This record gives sequence, structure tokens and C-alpha cells, in this order.
Amino acid sequence: MAPASSMIKKTSHGFWARLQPRERNLIAGLVVVAVGMSLAVLFVLRDKRFGELEQQIGDQKRALELVYTRGSSYESKLAQKAEREHSISDKPLMWSTLIEQASSATGVSVSDQGEQPVFAPSEGIRKRTYTFYLRDVTVEQLINFLTHVETKSNSIVVTQRLHIRSASAQEDRLNRVDVELATWERVAQADDEADKDKGA
Repeated sequence: MAPASSMIKKTSHGFWARLQPRERNLIAGLVVVAVGMSLAVLFVLRDKRFGELEQQIGDQKRALELVYTRGSSYESKLAQKAEREHSISDKPLMWSTLIEQASSATGVSVSDQGEQPVFAPSEGIRKRTYTFYLRDVTVEQLINFLTHVETKSNSIVVTQRLHIRSASAQEDRLNRVDVELATWERVAQADDEADKDKGA
């Protein structure tokens, strides 16, 4: 008895052999059309899925944008910004008074003091810098002096530049130290315009 697979092959071959060339071409065309339609359906479904994903991503982006620009996060950022601005003094710092107090408290001699041109990066705020140099100071005196000027004022004062020009032959002593201090201040509109005119 012949195997079943062999019988199937013979039957299929016999069926194809009994077909006319026109019928064979028609069946082949139907197969091609079926495959093409299947691929087209797959592409349509894929595009539809991609469209849904893009819509979801867009909705999430809009939701995040609303959270960061209109929600509690945005309000928190505004509160932090207001707190930072409030920490900046609106009263002009008297550099000479601050330096004199620090000099008296630490026994340091200050020379060649002078304020540099005001820098206003944005409306309502300005940066002021003050330069000078110290002579014949110890490292401890220098640290105490800078700590005094940075902490004994209601304004924000930072040491922006520190340049040791020459060290002393004695241990732990410096012949000359160039110092540049900086502070930020809030200013009224009229004062801000005046600073810009001076800078121009």
C-alpha cells in the first residue's frame, strides 16, 4: 500500500495537471491578490496602531506640560523663585564700611580699594564688584577676613577672585593677596535704567 504522503502528492499533481493554463494563471493571480491584500491589511493595522501610540504620547506630553506650567510643580517653582529673589537685598551695600569693619576685626591692612562698573544681567537686578589687596597677612588672618565680609552683612557677598601674588619667606604668611568681592542687589526700575546709562 502506498504511503499517504505519496497519494496526496499524486492527487495534487494530478489536480494541477488537469487544469488549463488559463485556470492555472487565474489561481496564481488569486493567490498573489490574497497575499497582497493580507499585507495591505497588516500595513493598515500597523499604521493605525502607530497613530494611536502617537496620540497617546502627544496626550502625555500635553499633560506633563500642563503639570509643569500650570500645576502644582509650576507653582512650587514660582515660590522658589520668589524666595530666591527675596533673599537678595534691595539695600545698596556700603563696601567701604564692610571692609573697614573686617579689617578692624582681623587686624588686616587693606590697600587700593575700588568698586568696578556695575553689571546688570537682567531687569531688576545688578551685580557689584569690589577689588583691593591685602599686605603681609597670615593664612588664618586671610580666612578670618573673608569669613567676616561674607557673613557679617545682610547682603549676599562672595569672594569672586583670590590671587596670591607672592608668598612670604616666613611660613604661613603672604606678602600680597589680590581680592575681588561680588554682591547681587535688587533695584527699582529707575535705578536700573540709571545703571544702564552709566554702563553705556
